[in-house]
Amino acid sequence: QIFIDAVRSTGSKNTHRYLMVTGWNTNIDYTVGDYGFVMPTDTNCTAGENRLMMSVHYYDPWDYCGEENAKTYIWGARGQAAIEAGVSSTGMGKWGQEDFLDGQMQKLYDSYISKGIPVVIGEYGCIDKSTADPSHAGEIKSNRVYYNGYLAGKAASMGITPVYWDNGHNSTYGFGLFDRSTYEQTQPEIISAIIEAVANKDPQAGADAAIESTVEKSSEVHA
Repeated sequence: QIFIDAVRSTGSKNTHRYLMVTGWNTNIDYTVGDYGFVMPTDTNCTAGENRLMMSVHYYDPWDYCGEENAKTYIWGARGQAAIEAGVSSTGMGKWGQEDFLDGQMQKLYDSYISKGIPVVIGEYGCIDKSTADPSHAGEIKSNRVYYNGYLAGKAASMGITPVYWDNGHNSTYGFGLFDRSTYEQTQPEIISAIIEAVANKDPQAGADAAIESTVEKSSEVHA
């Protein structure tokens, strides 16, 4: 509330520009649940309409999306397909599949979008774990395409804007999609899936991605 009031009080375009509010710990459940988070008021806005936006992050399930030491490296329906292709079933996470993601997006829609408050997923993504099973690296990479496309498409279908988190680190355990020195795409399949998913509001935009397996000759790397 102090942030909103301080910006509005400075005058000029700050009296009506859009302002983004971050949910508690950027966590969806903490933001929409009964944990005490309250959306600030914007009574000093001169726009004559709502100019506040909500921002949260999405890295669920974390053992798949970001935990380097976890042995979870496939997800969702594409993960099941990978198991049928020979990937070990032990690589599949125990929670946070498509139905969970759908439910989280629904919570954001019900709490904010349906009330005229825009929502931005300010960060989301999953790290490259293709070295967890080098002989099936292609399936693991393809699964990563599917996850990112699914979230982007599902969010877009509910009026939520997804923003991928590119931390500039490519290869093992990296979130990177671009080489920031050469400006080249390092993960063109993920980029294409996200663009198509948002444009068509289609969670299945990356479902047919097929990346050939390549064995990375690297020791343990930490982002």
